[in-house]
Amino acid sequence: MNIKDLEYFRIVCQQKSITKAAHLLYMTPQGLSRIMKNVENELDAVLFVRTGAGIQLTESGNYLYERLPALLDSYQGICSCLLYTSDAADEL
Repeated sequence: MNIKDLEYFRIVCQQKSITKAAHLLYMTPQGLSRIMKNVENELDAVLFVRTGAGIQLTESGNYLYERLPALLDSYQGICSCLLYTSDAADEL
């Protein structure tokens, strides 16, 4: 699992549909579904229930979704800080 997989999970949750999310991400629904299944396997948790009408978050999925903004913001902050630090070191 990588940070992009978590961003995909966020979009699936927002769209409440793997198919709709896949369309937004220019992916096939099968490919996105496989990524989501890998995330679930790695976390050893069922994150959502797949239905004919889309997806419904489980308690574990809701827990992850509620914490994603902070996690993604933290990741972005770390990347920005490291980029700034790397650029400053290159100038020395």
